Amino acid sequence: MTVELIYSTGTGLFQEVLARPWLFLVCILVLTFLLTGVMALLSREWMQLRHKKWMLSLHNLYEQAMDRTTDAVLILDGRGTILSWNRAAEELLGYSKEEMLQQPAARLVPGDRRLIQEALDRCRQEMLLPLKARHKDDRTINLLLTLQPHEHFYTATLRFDELKPVTAGTTLHGDKDTLTGLPNRTAFLAYLEEQITIETFAFSVSFLSVDSFPRLAEALGQKPSERLLLEMTDRLQIVLPNGAFLARWSDFVFALILPDEDVVLAGIWEQMRQKLKQPFSVHGLHLYAPLSIGVCFYPQDGKNAELLLQHAYVAKRQAKQTKDTSVSYFDTSMMNHIERMFQLEADLPMALSKQELELHYQPQVSLTDRSIVSAEALLRWNHPELGPISPLEFIPIAEEAETIVPIGWWVMEEALREFHQLQKNSTPLQQIAVNVSLIQLEQPDFAERLELLLHRYQVKAACLEIEITESIMQESSRLTDVLEKLQEIGVTIALDDFGTGYSSLSRLHSLPLDRLKIDKSFIDDIAVSPSALNVVHTVVYLAEQTGLDIVAEGVETIEQVHMLKELNCLTYQGYYFARPLAADALKTTLQNYQIPRDVPVGAGM
Repeated sequence: MTVELIYSTGTGLFQEVLARPWLFLVCILVLTFLLTGVMALLSREWMQLRHKKWMLSLHNLYEQAMDRTTDAVLILDGRGTILSWNRAAEELLGYSKEEMLQQPAARLVPGDRRLIQEALDRCRQEMLLPLKARHKDDRTINLLLTLQPHEHFYTATLRFDELKPVTAGTTLHGDKDTLTGLPNRTAFLAYLEEQITIETFAFSVSFLSVDSFPRLAEALGQKPSERLLLEMTDRLQIVLPNGAFLARWSDFVFALILPDEDVVLAGIWEQMRQKLKQPFSVHGLHLYAPLSIGVCFYPQDGKNAELLLQHAYVAKRQAKQTKDTSVSYFDTSMMNHIERMFQLEADLPMALSKQELELHYQPQVSLTDRSIVSAEALLRWNHPELGPISPLEFIPIAEEAETIVPIGWWVMEEALREFHQLQKNSTPLQQIAVNVSLIQLEQPDFAERLELLLHRYQVKAACLEIEITESIMQESSRLTDVLEKLQEIGVTIALDDFGTGYSSLSRLHSLPLDRLKIDKSFIDDIAVSPSALNVVHTVVYLAEQTGLDIVAEGVETIEQVHMLKELNCLTYQGYYFARPLAADALKTTLQNYQIPRDVPVGAGM
């Protein structure tokens, strides 16, 4: 092509120039690829750096969470190398994190270094393994190792084995408990071995567990809780017959040997329970310490100390799970039950993260409105191996292991979230009811945290009902403050299963309440038992006099509806009106619900 060149003198010159357009295109493409490569490299380095920082932050959060747990938790790879070592493990075994990371776990088991590796090799599902571990100070301690397999590693949880003896030097001195003056665990074991050598002598071995003591001790502090324990010890000793041997087994568990003579043993255990059922007065508070008792007999339930202690412990766990049982006697069927309990206790902490928990809702129907006005959130656990687990079975386990707190907050948040969705769909539901455990209610920030959740899900406080069990009546003096805070926020408070602890009627006025829920056991018998009818009539009358609403639980027949209506109880919950429903099914039911035609209209009295 021809190009005109203009010089500074103003003259011009035409010059022919040979142009190659493809050469310019090649240069542009090369520069583009170079720039793209540089940018990609820089972006990759930046993303790797960002990912590294994110992973480091996540690891730090994980380490902090692990350090807050009370159990000693280890993470092991397939060769048994320790990848994580939390603070509780340091306290249990004496070794610091720096000493144990990247070390073989076999270092903890000096007697059998292949024990842990063999357990890892055969571990296909969660398993429980007793082992004798070595403390840093060369003591041998008896532990229970719970192994849980994952894709590329194993979670190992270490706890003291309650069924194994410990040396006197670990917690107590000599053969006496320094606080109570009772024989200690070592003395009890020696006495038990001595009794076993007398082959013709029959006796019972029992564990007596004051299950509420750890919670009371935490609330009271060291000195008041020590005085409380001393008073408990005095009350137990008052009813002991000649030949009895009572020892302090652990912080809140006593061990007892009773000769199997002409004494009525069941009467002795019941006297002990009654002594501890009477309130203790500490700092002006009335405290209660129910006793769980598990019993086995020599020689029929075991001919050596280890078996007798194990069987008494199993019976004690059974007693704790059973309400209003004076004593549980060991039988072989309990072993399957206790193994199942151990499995549920081990699996429950992971149930949330594995999304095995869900909520169902049982509607509450008002005879005045002739519609569903509220719904109670009911927790369900679909175990991947055992199938549906009843809340009556796993809630006590969660309370004992204190996993009830995170589970309780998940239930609360899920219920508020789903209630918010129902409100957005213009359903007629006025209120959602959520059960709250005593342990969760005792959390110092319970009211504040609940208020934040209500704000987050845009649920008015009056639309939430907190249901507490009647056992809280025993702790009324300590829980009044938090319940009053909830009422100030505007939350409704209902007392669930009312009537099962009939003696608590006298303390009803001490709690800030809005509603009473009559227990299903009374509703079941209302048509056939005059005493059940009288209880319900008394509760309804009491509620009217104190300005409380009434809900009848477990209503299943039209006869029950008629009798409750005559007593002026007009709000019902039970299968006659609706079964528990998943959230989606509840939405459909709310939109199309019609009260059964044979239900009477209007107020009763």
